[in-house]
Order: sequence, then C-alpha cells, then structure tokens
Amino acid sequence: MTREQAVRALLAEYEQTRTRNRDEEQRRLTEVAAKAPAIVDALQQREALLMERMREAFDHPANAERISAELANRMSALHDEARRALAKHGFAADYLEPVFGCPMCQDKGEVGEPLRSWCACFRQRLVRLLCSDEGMAALQSENFDTFDETRFPDEPLPGKPVTQRAHMRTLRDICERYADELPNNTPRNLLFSGTSGLGKSFLMNCIAHRALTRGHSAACITAPKLIEHMRRYHFNGEGAEAVEQWTNAQLLLLDDLGAEPMIENVTIVYLLSLLNDRIAACRHTVVSTNFSLPELMQAYTERLTSRLLDARNTRILRFEGRDLRLIPKY
Repeated sequence: MTREQAVRALLAEYEQTRTRNRDEEQRRLTEVAAKAPAIVDALQQREALLMERMREAFDHPANAERISAELANRMSALHDEARRALAKHGFAADYLEPVFGCPMCQDKGEVGEPLRSWCACFRQRLVRLLCSDEGMAALQSENFDTFDETRFPDEPLPGKPVTQRAHMRTLRDICERYADELPNNTPRNLLFSGTSGLGKSFLMNCIAHRALTRGHSAACITAPKLIEHMRRYHFNGEGAEAVEQWTNAQLLLLDDLGAEPMIENVTIVYLLSLLNDRIAACRHTVVSTNFSLPELMQAYTERLTSRLLDARNTRILRFEGRDLRLIPKY
C-alpha cells in the first residue's frame, strides 16, 4: 500500500466515523425527546436564539460587539440549564453534545485554519497502517524510541579507541538527524556497510518509522524481494504499481544488498535504473549491505558502485563489532 492509498483509505474511514457519530447523535436526541421533550424544545429555542442574534448583528454591525457579548452570556446560561435538566432525567450532562472520537479534528483528520495539516490522531493511524504493510511490519517495535544501546558490547572495537556501544550511539545519532532533516539532507543518501548482526536493519527501520511519523512517504524492501518483484515485472509485466512505488517514494530503504540473486539482464539493470531514477529526481535512498566496500565494488559493475559510493550523493556508515545474535542477552 502506498502512502497515497493509505491516506485515501483513512479519509474514507473518517467519513464513515462521522456518519456513525451523526447517527448516534440523532439516536440520543430521539431518546431524550421521548423521555423529556421539554429539553429538546429548549435546545431548539437555543438554536433559534442563536440565528436571531446573528442576523441582528449582521443587520446592525455597529452593535455587533454588544450583541455578541449578550449572546455569549445567554447561550452559556442556556447550556448550563440543559445540562442540569439532562442530569435530572438520568442522562449524562453532556449526553447531547456532539459525538467525536477526536475532539481536536472532530473526526475530519485535519486541523488548522487557514493552513490545514493532518491531526495527530490521523498521523498515528497512518503510521500504524503503513507499518502493517509488507516490509514495514517491524517498524512498530524497531524505532528510535525502542533503540537500546546497552544491547551492544561496551568493549573497544579492534584497533580503535571507541567501544562498539559508543560507535553505535554515534551511528544512531547520525541516523536520527538524517530522519529529522528530511528532505533537506546533504548528502541525500546513506549506505550502511558491515557484516550481519550489527544493527543495520534496525537503524533502517528507525529512519523509516521517523520519516513516516513526520509525514514523508517511505518504502522498505530487502534486495532479494526487490529483485523477485523486478523479475516478475520484467518477464510477466506484473507489479508495475510496486515498482513505481519504490521509484517514486520520497525515501526508499533497501536492505541486504548483496543477498539478491544475480539474474542476467535483470539484477544489475534494474538496480542501476532504480538508483539513476532516484538520483535524477533528488529522492532519498538508504541502502544496507553485508559487503565491505571492496567486496561491493567487486560484486557489482563500476556504473552501479559509482552511484552507491558517490560522496556527492551518499554518506557511508560503517558498522563494526560483534554479531549481536551471537551474544546471549540479544
């Protein structure tokens, strides 16, 4: 599911919620009318008063401030009377108030005037929806809030004055700044290089989660799955929408480069095309690989590695230390 599809799906859900809320409001009004019709009459009189005084203010603008102040006082008194009457007849005092799941946006998903923006409730639901999609499932549990530096050994890296834990803390900070600066990063891309079990995928998920919570479009996929989709697209024409998503997402996170099968006229061609398109469109890409830089240059063509390692477009982060999966507490 693309971000645009998820937004459309959520907006449809919000519209359904507003419809259910209106039905519930009408049900409550009917219930109160059957038990205490005087309350409903009083509410109708309150609405009539509101319309009458608004027309009066419009017709006599010189008196608008006085009329507005008088109306506010009178409406407040009528509101308090209605709440007391509801309580007297066994209803909650706010039983006839508008029904909203989110009082901030009134279940519209947007807040702000005149500039509109997504409400916090909408952003949270959007992230959850996107995180439930293929490639995003781990984002709910793997993000900057759940990053635990104590999982990394607090012992010096071979030949270096820093510990693996301190090194990972530095990488975490770099990745968090990168996610927070989107889309104004220089350079735009990151390359994670290092053997397996060092936290590369975790930090990629952290970046993806933060990007989504900040309203950016992001797509996560492993290189083997990417090439499998590309293979089907190449030979059968299947999955054009997915290919378009990876090409056009503001942020693409491509994990485990080097684990994909080398399919003639597919793997290198499509990887090169994907990177070229994203670089030309100034889109952001994060790639992780278990290869060292020399191994990466040996495994791929010069044209591909030149795009991956170009210092003008890419910052390289090297992951070092012990494989966390071989440490019992991990």
